[in-house]
Amino acid sequence: MSGTVAGDYIDRQAVIDLDAVAFNLSQVRRQVGRRVKIMAVVKADAYGHGLIPVSRKLVAEGAAFLGVGRLDEVETLRRAGLGVPVVILTGITPAEAEMAVRLRSLPLVFDLEAAEALAQAGRSLGRSAEALLKFDTGMGRLGFGTEGLDELVARLAGLEGLSVRGLASHMATADEADKTQARRQKERFEGLIARFREHDFELDLNSMANSAGVLDLPETHFDLVRPGVMLYGYRPGPEIRSQIELRPAMTVRTRLIQVRQVPAGTSLSYGLTYTTPAPARIGVVPLGYGHGLPRHLSNQGAMLVGQKKVPVVGRVCMNLTLLDLTQVPEAEEGDEVVALGWQGQDLLSAEEVAAAAGTISYEVLCLLGSLNPRVYLGQG
Repeated sequence: MSGTVAGDYIDRQAVIDLDAVAFNLSQVRRQVGRRVKIMAVVKADAYGHGLIPVSRKLVAEGAAFLGVGRLDEVETLRRAGLGVPVVILTGITPAEAEMAVRLRSLPLVFDLEAAEALAQAGRSLGRSAEALLKFDTGMGRLGFGTEGLDELVARLAGLEGLSVRGLASHMATADEADKTQARRQKERFEGLIARFREHDFELDLNSMANSAGVLDLPETHFDLVRPGVMLYGYRPGPEIRSQIELRPAMTVRTRLIQVRQVPAGTSLSYGLTYTTPAPARIGVVPLGYGHGLPRHLSNQGAMLVGQKKVPVVGRVCMNLTLLDLTQVPEAEEGDEVVALGWQGQDLLSAEEVAAAAGTISYEVLCLLGSLNPRVYLGQG
C-alpha cells in the first residue's frame, strides 16, 4: 500500500490493508513451497489488525490453519463461519477439553492432565480429539521436557480417544544472526519425531518454524509453518538475512486539532520536559497512550505530516500528543498526521516507532491496532 487512504474520520483510525496481508501470505508460500502447510497466526486480535477480517482474508488466500492463543478465540472464529482447523498455541485447561473437541480445535498439549482430559472428551463425544504435543527443545518456556520420554510416549499411546497429529516446538533465537542454537533445537526436535514414530505415531503436522524460521531456516519448515509478524508486513528482527519483500498492512492516522506559534523558551506538556530553543509551530493531535501510542515516545518519537517526519515534543499524554511543525510551515488544523504506516510514498514503520519507544514492533502493532477504530481495504 502506498498513498493515504480516502475516507472521512473524526480524530483517529487504524487503516488495515488486507491486500498487503494477502501479499505477505503469498511470500510465505514462496518461501516454503507447495508441500508445507501454512498456519496463519492470528492471536492477539491478529496482532491488532482484527481477528475476523484478517482471518477471512488469509483463509480465502490459502491459509490451511489458523493459530490463536485461547479457546474463546476459536469460538469467535467458528461463530464467524470459519471452519478451518484452528491451533490453540497456549493450550487448554482440562476443564476446556470438551469444548475444544466440540469446536474441532487442535490444542497444543504440554501436560498429561490436559491430554487425558482431551482423550476423555473424545470418548464421550464419540469423535477423536486431535492435538499437537508441545516440547521444550531450548526455549525454556512451555512444553514437555525430554526427560522420561519413554514413559510419556507409552502413556500417550494408551490414551484412547486422543489423536496426536504432530509435535511442536518454538525456537528462542531464530531471529538472530547466529543460528547455532536454533539448529541445535531443530536437531533435538528431529530426534523427538523419530522416537514417536518408532512407537507408531504418524505425526503429519510437525511444526517448528515461526516467521524467523520461515525466512531464514528452511530446514525447520517440516510439515506446518506458523508465520505471525511477517503476515503483517514486518521481519521478526533486524538480523534476519532474507531480503524477501513484505508490505506493512497497518496505517494509524489522526488529524491536527490545533496549530499555534509559540516563542522561544516555551515549555510544553506535563512536567515541562521540553522547552522550545527557538520560535516554533506546535501542533496537537488527539492520539495518546490511551490509544496505544507508547508514552516512551515522549521527546523521542516522530510522526508524518505533509510527508515529512516531525518530532514528538513534550510528554505523550493520555489523549493528546504535541508535534513540532516548524519544518512544515504549511501544516494547518485538520491536516492528516500519520503515527504509523504510510503517508504518500513515505513509511513510518512499526520498527522505527518501536526503536524510539524502546520496545518491539509486535507491541506497537497490537496496541495501536486494537485501541483505535479500524477500517479495512481489500475485503472484496
